Amino acid sequence: MDLPYLAILWNPLDPDQSRAAETAIGRVPQSAWTPVLQRAGIVVYGRNSPVPYLCAHVMCDGQGVLLGTLFNPSGQHSPLTSNLESDSTLAVAEHATIHRLTRHHWGCYVALIANPSTGNWWALRDCSGMIPCYYTHTGNVTLFASDARYFRAFSGSDSAAPLMSFDINWRYIAAFLSYSQLQIRDTAIAGIYELLAGEVLSCQGGRRTINLEWNPLEFIEPDPGATIPAMCDSMRRVLQSSIDAWAGIHESLLHSLSGGFDSSLVLALLARSSRRRPVICLNRYADGPAEDERRYARISANSTRTPLLESPWEFGQQSIDKELLPQTLGAKPSITATVSLLEKPFFEMLRASYRFDAIWTGEGGDHVLLAMPTDLIVRDSIRLRGIGLPLIETLHSASQLTGTSIPRLIWRTLFPHFGTRDPFVGLSRGTHSFLSTPAIRHFNPVAYSRHPWAAIARSAPPGKRQQILLLAEAIHRRRPPPLTQGCMELQPILSQPIIEACLRIPTYDLLYRGNSRGLARHAFRELVPAEILSREVKGQTTHHAIGLLDRSMNFLSEYLLCGELAHHDLLSRPSLESIVTRKVPLTGSHVLPLFACLAAEAWIGNWIGTSDCHPRDARDPT
Repeated sequence: MDLPYLAILWNPLDPDQSRAAETAIGRVPQSAWTPVLQRAGIVVYGRNSPVPYLCAHVMCDGQGVLLGTLFNPSGQHSPLTSNLESDSTLAVAEHATIHRLTRHHWGCYVALIANPSTGNWWALRDCSGMIPCYYTHTGNVTLFASDARYFRAFSGSDSAAPLMSFDINWRYIAAFLSYSQLQIRDTAIAGIYELLAGEVLSCQGGRRTINLEWNPLEFIEPDPGATIPAMCDSMRRVLQSSIDAWAGIHESLLHSLSGGFDSSLVLALLARSSRRRPVICLNRYADGPAEDERRYARISANSTRTPLLESPWEFGQQSIDKELLPQTLGAKPSITATVSLLEKPFFEMLRASYRFDAIWTGEGGDHVLLAMPTDLIVRDSIRLRGIGLPLIETLHSASQLTGTSIPRLIWRTLFPHFGTRDPFVGLSRGTHSFLSTPAIRHFNPVAYSRHPWAAIARSAPPGKRQQILLLAEAIHRRRPPPLTQGCMELQPILSQPIIEACLRIPTYDLLYRGNSRGLARHAFRELVPAEILSREVKGQTTHHAIGLLDRSMNFLSEYLLCGELAHHDLLSRPSLESIVTRKVPLTGSHVLPLFACLAAEAWIGNWIGTSDCHPRDARDPT
């Protein structure tokens, strides 16, 4: 989301903190920032967002700021952010305001609130994670920003001592090479952290704490009397209502239509929305296996009478080179951010022609509506419903999902420690990693990369536990630069009301009749074309990505084998050399690990190229 902000929060009753805050405020380049709120304990700066509906709104009678967009779940689809300052329901009453935001509203936002009479303050990131939030501490003052680069104003100058340093967090880099989807509070810059979705960082009584204000476990208790028709009805209502709310804030949309169930469902709901705006669909295709989905995209677009653009993947004709990499500068390296730079010219050209102000996708359906071929639904069924006729139905569903015989499923359920992997250990790790063995031993990336939800989710049924961890990955993993300025990128399925509604539905019902997204397919069977309802094969870009990497091997060989990762002994040179010198064929299992090396190397090179970043030896445990 393109919503720049920078904030300073402190306890105004503490003279030392007040002096530190004054020093920090003096370092903010006033020509680059516009004050949104300035009062004791809180200063928030903003810039004119190129996205008009992502704004900074003063709230709580001038004691806080909400950055983003807020909706009311009661059916009112217009954003509430126009009158937040006078909204008495959000008046500061210590933690009650934060609680009310998460329980009675939803949207995409970061809320910063300070109570000058007590010196307490709170920072909340909503559970969708759409608005970034990074923070750091200096002199007992806490700084917040949408982009870690904004903290560089506090690194010092020729005439002023630095308030903070920017050392590379090599343990994070090692974990990223091992597992590029890791989502933790630490960033690749030591001392800078990410406030994760649903979390609140607060300072009360002079003590800073971080808590999970929005907890997924609060929504996993199923209604024992709920029937399949009732769950379908609930799913239909909440998805349509959420789509209606988002549709109302845009003027026109570009919808990324793969032709899969999720993107087709979003389009179908958008087409029947009372707040529908002009929509153009885009389908990207390549010539690899399962990489041309135009047939299904055409069926979906025709069923909603929506124009469809078809385009080959633009970066399929390019290779990666040094010119693309200097822009990959943020708090964390990101494969998506690195690759999306290749796509930016294409989307800017599209926007110049079609003038859309939002790009929608169906991303998140795998995690929320649930596409999880697992036998854990059998254990969920026993835990929630006991042993009886429903268990037999679940065994048949699990057999269809996994291709495993029912006797073997019973064995796995009775003896779960034999042949069942730990769902906490890297749900998306590939079979290859180019992290060196000494780095693995020193940094222990598996333990380090566990999301904070892993600990709280242990009390959930095992299938629901796995869904929660998959959801944690989906919410945080997109950190790309905007594909085009002034254009919001939105995954509407990852909206709070939809997430909460689907968490309440047991996994064996979400996977109704042994089908991925089975309940959603059943609920929307009259809305989504039959050819797409029955489609089980998911589109891929693996072959295309292999081609991109293969065309870039000469550059990658020199860039990685002579780069900072190799210099700090983080790379397994024999493994990497065998790939980049083409001694071993490049396969799909190498794609993510190789892109992780590229993203990390680009990120390190860019930060080391700045005067305020100082790398430390990766082997130095301090």
